[in-house]
Amino acid sequence: MKILKNVNLEILKKSIIWILLFIIFLYSWVFIYSYVFEQDKIAIDKYNFEQLEKIKSFLDNYKTEIEFRNLNEFNYKYKLDIKPIKNCYYMKTTNYVDNYKWKSDYILWFQLESLIYKFIYFWWNYVYPKYDLPIDYICIWWKKCNYDSNKASFEITISNSCDD
Repeated sequence: MKILKNVNLEILKKSIIWILLFIIFLYSWVFIYSYVFEQDKIAIDKYNFEQLEKIKSFLDNYKTEIEFRNLNEFNYKYKLDIKPIKNCYYMKTTNYVDNYKWKSDYILWFQLESLIYKFIYFWWNYVYPKYDLPIDYICIWWKKCNYDSNKASFEITISNSCDD
C-alpha cells in the first residue's frame, strides 16, 4: 500500500510539472508570435487601454449625475475627444440599461485585437468594470432561450465603426 501511495505521488508531481511546462511553452509561443507578427494589433490594444484610462479618470472624478448611451453621446455631452482606432467602444451608463441594479454606474467594453492581450485577459473582449448584468430571458412556448440583449448590442457596436 505504501508503494502505491509513492507511485501516485510521483505521477502527480510529474503531471504537474508537464502541465506547467506546457503552460510556459504556450505563453512563450503566444508572446513571441504576438511581438513578431502582431505589432499593429498590439498598438491598437495599447491605444484602447489608454483611451479607457482617460474615460475612467474622467468618470471617477465627475461628481454629478452622468448619463450617456454611447461613445458619440459621451463625447458630445462632456466635450471629450475619445476616438477608437478600429472599432467602436460600447459605453453606457447603467440608468439606460433597463433599470437593472448594477454594481457600477457605467460600462466600458471594447474588442481586443492581439493574441497576447487576449491571453492576458483570458477573453476576446475587455469589459470595465466586470460585466455582471443579468441575462434577459426570452421564452418561446416550445423552447426556452437565453438571450443577453446587452451582449448582443455590444457585439454589433464593436464590430462597426462609430458612425451612429
